[in-house]
Amino acid sequence: VFRRSCLKASYEKVIIKLNEWAQPNEAKEEVDHFITKLGHIARHGIPIRYDSWKPVCSHESIIPNAIKALGKMYVFENINIIDTNLTISKFQKAWKEYKHELFTKYVKDQPPSFVREHPKQGIPLQDWRQFVDNCNTEKFKCLGRKSAAVAKVEMAKEKGVPVSSITRLDQHMHNHKRKNGEHQDLELAEKLNGYTTLHPESREMSVNDAITKVLGPDSRGSFRGLGEGVCKTSVKKMKVVAQHNLALKEMNANLEKRLDVLQNAMLENSALLREFMSQGRMPMADVESPRSSHVSPVLNEYIGK
Repeated sequence: VFRRSCLKASYEKVIIKLNEWAQPNEAKEEVDHFITKLGHIARHGIPIRYDSWKPVCSHESIIPNAIKALGKMYVFENINIIDTNLTISKFQKAWKEYKHELFTKYVKDQPPSFVREHPKQGIPLQDWRQFVDNCNTEKFKCLGRKSAAVAKVEMAKEKGVPVSSITRLDQHMHNHKRKNGEHQDLELAEKLNGYTTLHPESREMSVNDAITKVLGPDSRGSFRGLGEGVCKTSVKKMKVVAQHNLALKEMNANLEKRLDVLQNAMLENSALLREFMSQGRMPMADVESPRSSHVSPVLNEYIGK
C-alpha cells in the first residue's frame, strides 16, 4: 500500500522531454529528479516480497497505483501521459536496485534466522521474512543509475557531434567499457570493429546492424545498447525517420564539400590578386575583399544549386 505522502495531489506537473525513442533525456536535472521520485515510489509502493518482476507486473493494482502516483507529478512531452513501457521498465529497475541495497546492507553474510526477525523500518514483517528467504536463493544484481538516453547526450557533447550521429553500436561499446576506457571484452570489440570495416552500412541504426550480426538477434522486448523502453518494433517504426536523417546528412556533406571547393578557389584567387597588386598593376583600393558583397551572392547562388 502506498504511503499517503506518495499520493498527495498538490503537485504541479513537470513536463519531461523525450528523445526519438521516447526516452527522457533533457534537461538532466529534471530527468534526475524524475528518476529520484520514481525510485521513491518504487521503494514505498512495490512490495519486496516478490522474487521476480512478473507477479508484480501482473498484479491488478501495484503498477497502476505506482504510475498514478508518478503521473500526479510528471507528464511526458507531446504524448501527455506517463504510462509507457519505459516507465514500467524504470519501476522494475528501481525495485531491483532497492532489493539489492537491502540485501547488501542487512542480509548479506548475516544469519538468516536473526535477520528474518528484524525488518527494516517501514517494511511489513511478513514481506521482510519472505524477502530474506528469497535472498538465500536469488542472486541480486546492481544496475547502473544513468540511463542510456542521458549517456547518449553526454557522449555527443564529449565528441562534439550531434546526438543523432551516436549509433546503437557507439552506445553498446560505450556501455561495455571499464572506467579506465578499456573494453570489457576486447575480442568482442575487435569483432564489431572488424565487421563494420567490411560492412560500413552496418553502423547505421537498424534491426540488422553490426550488433545483431555479431551477437545475434535481440530478445523479445529489448534492443541492446538503447536502454529501457526500446524494442525491435519501435526501431522498425523509426526506420523511415532514420533514412530521412541519413539523406539529410549526405546532403549536408555534399554542401560542405562544395563550400570547401569554393573557399579554396577564393583563397587562390586572393593570392593571385595580391601578387598582381604587388607588381603595381592595380591600386589596392580597386580590389574587393573575397568576403565582400560582390562575392557573397555568387557563393550563395552556387550553394543553392
